[in-house]
Amino acid sequence: MSDGDDVLAMLQTILMRPGQPVPHRVGDGLRLLAKHRSEVLTRELGPRLGTTVLRGPFAGLVFGAGSTEGSYLPKVLGTYESELHAVVSSAVDGGYAQVIDIGCAEGYYAVGLARLLSGIPVHAFDIDPASRARCAAMAQANRVAERVTVRERFEPGSCPRDRRTLVVCDVEGAECEVLGPPGPWVQTDLLVEVHDVFAPGTGEKLTRSFETTHAVRRIPSGARVLPDLPELHDLDHLDQLLAVWEWRLRDNYWLWMEARGSSSVR
Repeated sequence: MSDGDDVLAMLQTILMRPGQPVPHRVGDGLRLLAKHRSEVLTRELGPRLGTTVLRGPFAGLVFGAGSTEGSYLPKVLGTYESELHAVVSSAVDGGYAQVIDIGCAEGYYAVGLARLLSGIPVHAFDIDPASRARCAAMAQANRVAERVTVRERFEPGSCPRDRRTLVVCDVEGAECEVLGPPGPWVQTDLLVEVHDVFAPGTGEKLTRSFETTHAVRRIPSGARVLPDLPELHDLDHLDQLLAVWEWRLRDNYWLWMEARGSSSVR
């Protein structure tokens, strides 16, 4: 059975699912078809786009083929999580002595920041073996492997805490558990993707916990207005939208938590 036939069989199963309202079944079916079409576009556009990030703060990053977390095309196009581009760019002037990336996936942020912030160590963590392997390979491809340490699980004491640090955290609902109390992070700025969809109330808990030691700013997920990308001009409008779609279940948000007295841009 071809890939397309598999998708059609899955779609039929979804649409015939008993006991679920029709709008829910239609929504699940549309998401399945959208992801399938996104993957087709990745195969079709990949050879033309290459494997290097084209724009944004990580422009020039050798990304490689495929993504272990989320969609691939937005990362190569340089539109991925565009809401965070200003924060990421400001890291250059943050005076950081190290970066900790918890939930690094294939290394988009870990290796991207290693290139952006030359000379400082980056500690990357992910519980998925395939992600760790991809992150290490990406570090090697971008010639920063000597500064990027890839490990399985972040634990208290995994990294020095007595130096100015930037943390990027994406742990699918385990944010409060992984980060713990703010005390050890008093010299740390934290960019945390909040997954209230998996752990309701996570953002509120983190805000209450960190607001006495950090300036906390919520960065909402923006509407995906189609950017003017020359690489997509020959595509149908729907395919252009799917090329920059990040496969999110629903709007999420991030918390940008800067240690009091931070010199980085608020």
